[in-house]
Amino acid sequence: MDTDSQIKIYYEQIEFCYGNVEWTHKIHEKAADIYTCINTWIRWFQLLLSFFVSADVVSQMNTESPVIHWYLVVCSLLLMLVNTISKGFDFGGLANKHIITANSLWGLREEYRSFKNDILAGIYTIDEIRARRDELQNAVQEVYKTAPRTFGRAYKKAKSDFESGNVTFNHLSEK
Repeated sequence: MDTDSQIKIYYEQIEFCYGNVEWTHKIHEKAADIYTCINTWIRWFQLLLSFFVSADVVSQMNTESPVIHWYLVVCSLLLMLVNTISKGFDFGGLANKHIITANSLWGLREEYRSFKNDILAGIYTIDEIRARRDELQNAVQEVYKTAPRTFGRAYKKAKSDFESGNVTFNHLSEK
């Protein structure tokens, strides 16, 4: 097999790997956004419930109304539930793990992009292309080893971004 054919085969594989890294990066970005949003809502809900419970405790001192009493009980139970959820699920920590993964993948994505351009410029020999490809694949595997699991909602948001044109694979030869 001639050198140009080999380079073309490696280039297509590297393009495919680049697309996978770009796609996975976007999914982790969306997962971080979702967890950050949930965390923000929970914190605000906790703050609001804490305010209602505190205000009711003060108002309870001046009245014997059963409505206020039950309102205080419901708000206290809701606050306990929200606090339990926030302790059991560290949404901020999950968001940070996805951000770290997305940032690592972003760096690898840029390395793949530069590598593709270097191949097109003819800088590498076949052996150097193979060695660099293997390095990048190993680096991606290292990121994946510690990456948190993604989920359907993040996938759908990433897919929506790609479909709406916010992120495209138009620069790739195989679509």
